[in-house]
Amino acid sequence: MNHYSQVKRDTSEKVIATMKKLDFQRNEAKSAPQLLGSSVNRALPSNQPRVFVLSIPHTASSPYAAFIEGAQTAAQKNGHHLLINSTPVDRYNFDFFIATMKSHNIAGILTTETIAAPDLSGINDHLPLVQCGEYNASVEQLSSISIDDTATARSAADILRARGAGKLLYITAPLERQSLVRRSQGFQQSYAENGELFSPDFQYVLPSADPLYAAEKLTEPLKRIMPDAVLTSDARQAAYVLRAADMLGIRVPDRLQILSLEDEPAAVQVFPAVSAMSGAYYEIGFRAFELLLSEFLDPYARKQHILLSSEYIRRKTTLVP
Repeated sequence: MNHYSQVKRDTSEKVIATMKKLDFQRNEAKSAPQLLGSSVNRALPSNQPRVFVLSIPHTASSPYAAFIEGAQTAAQKNGHHLLINSTPVDRYNFDFFIATMKSHNIAGILTTETIAAPDLSGINDHLPLVQCGEYNASVEQLSSISIDDTATARSAADILRARGAGKLLYITAPLERQSLVRRSQGFQQSYAENGELFSPDFQYVLPSADPLYAAEKLTEPLKRIMPDAVLTSDARQAAYVLRAADMLGIRVPDRLQILSLEDEPAAVQVFPAVSAMSGAYYEIGFRAFELLLSEFLDPYARKQHILLSSEYIRRKTTLVP
């Protein structure tokens, strides 16, 4: 219960199933004082089941499926409940969102979206909040846990260089999320760290489009830049690159290596299977809930900012060094 990272997931799931079967409720040792200005009711016994909310507009994205599973597992382990909110929080629905949370006596919020700093502070005036996945780094008074996207992109570029790729091209979805911005920054930093000059031509922003149009669109930068390797912001972009390479008669990985910064089902649903950087999204979800719970129980707990590394998964689109 207290050292889940040292226990296999199937063992953890069996323990949680037994807890539910026996109607076991974890008895927290701490009880927290009521914060002035906070609308959260902490007067109930510390082992009373609470309802928390995970605000996650990107439910269709596969990494977030593992994130949801991790958060739900942590909630069950601690005898609490987790509701999913898939509606983005913005200035237009902020008041309604807060009123809804208060009317249902929600105990705390996990959010995976980049919310404006004033709105984040406004939510935290009423409820404990932990940012995870996507986060606003400018709000230091709120805890956060995420993948280190900048370091992941730098590492991925170094992996491709170690496999003989001299000229790299980074293909990304529109930079609408902070994680995509940080990946772009990491790719650019990799040039400086290697004593190379970065050119804007080495990064291509692919607009949202249907798969066939996207592949055709990518033939232009592939012909113009003629890269040795392509780094993509996600596995769908990698699939588009594979299609574009096929249209141009470019052999993968002999002539062109491809590496995705996210490991998704799409990475293994194409041929050849795409090498990827795999993030610990299950662990992020699990640890995010436990961090939120600790701040619910102790509002004066020290805020934490946690970044996790990604693991390189070699498949068929990268060479052996």
